[in-house]
Amino acid sequence: MNKHPILVVQEIIKKYGTDIKFEFSHYIYVPQTIDDQRIIFSVSAKDLTRIKLEELCNSTPPGTELALHSKVLLPDQTVMHIPMIDLATRATGIIGRVIDVLPLELSASMIWFESGRSFHGYGTVLISQDDWVKFMGRLLLVNLPQLPPVVDPRWIGHRLISGYSALRWTKNTGHYLQKPILAKNAHLIVGAPTKGQ
Repeated sequence: MNKHPILVVQEIIKKYGTDIKFEFSHYIYVPQTIDDQRIIFSVSAKDLTRIKLEELCNSTPPGTELALHSKVLLPDQTVMHIPMIDLATRATGIIGRVIDVLPLELSASMIWFESGRSFHGYGTVLISQDDWVKFMGRLLLVNLPQLPPVVDPRWIGHRLISGYSALRWTKNTGHYLQKPILAKNAHLIVGAPTKGQ
C-alpha cells in the first residue's frame, strides 16, 4: 500500500493534525446514469492509522467500491475540501495541461495516481467550499471545444450535483482495470515542481 492514495490522507494529517475528520463512501457504479448510490461514513484522523486505512480498503462490501470524499471537517466544524481531479485520458502531457490552469500553491501540492484508464489527482492543501466550486469550474474549462476531454466532464457533473468530490480507492468490481497506484513521475514533496509531466 506504499503507492496507494492512503498517502494523500497521511500528508493532510501531517499538515492539519489529528483533530479533523475524513469522509468516505461505499458506492455502486451505475454507468451512464446520474444515479449515485452511496453509503457515506466519516472517520476521525485519530483513528486513521495505516492499518485502519488498509482495513477500510480490504473490507469493502462485495459489489461496491470504496471512495475518499473531498470533504474534511475541521475541529471548529468548518467543512473544507481536498482538491480532486479525475482525468479522462492517459494521453502524454495531459497532467501538464491541468496543472497550468491551477493556482501555483495548489498545483505544487498535487499527487497523481494511475487509475487504469486515466489519472486521479489529489491536492494536499485544503480549500473552502467556495474555492472548491471555482476549482471545479477551472477543471471544466480545461476541456476545449471540438477536442477530446482532458478532465472527465461527467465526473464533474456528478460531483457538483453532490456538493463534494470523490475518487475511487479500490478495484472491487469489474468496471475498473486496477487499484489507483502512485504515478511514476509523481512528487510527494509538497512544493515540488510538477510542470511538464
